[in-house]
Amino acid sequence: MKILIGKIVKAQGIKGEVKVECYLDSPAVLKKVSTLFVGTTSRAVKSVRPSKDCWYVSFVGVDDRNTAETLRGWEVYALRTDVELAEGSYFLEDVIGCDVFLDNGKRVGEVTEVLQYGSADVYIVKDGKKSLSFPWLKDLISNVDVQSKRITLNNDRFEQVVVYDED
Repeated sequence: MKILIGKIVKAQGIKGEVKVECYLDSPAVLKKVSTLFVGTTSRAVKSVRPSKDCWYVSFVGVDDRNTAETLRGWEVYALRTDVELAEGSYFLEDVIGCDVFLDNGKRVGEVTEVLQYGSADVYIVKDGKKSLSFPWLKDLISNVDVQSKRITLNNDRFEQVVVYDED
């Protein structure tokens, strides 16, 4: 299964390298990736140089700036099995469908969507017709178990940050 990991934003230098905007927590997780997909095209990776919020990639067969420019704007995918996540990390798609509970045992609903903003991701949770949202904050999250599809939140902090949608 392929996952979206970034987007090519520009050619870098004259030897065919491209700058990729990173959609992952850290570009360093791609250090050992040997193949990436630019759109639907599989491309062998010559080298990857991680930076703070992006990475620079050289592909086999992309040897000059003009060829690299043709890749600008394309989304970049990796095989899920090739991405090495740190312990306790998970893909956003893994939390979709998780049941959300408060630490007092009350069920809040099911995660249906995650909106990504610069300061914090916002989780949309639905329980029947009711909908609510909350930011993903360290002091709010008590536990995330994607294998069991269960997220537990701190009850007191939840009451401070939850936004209920009006129907």
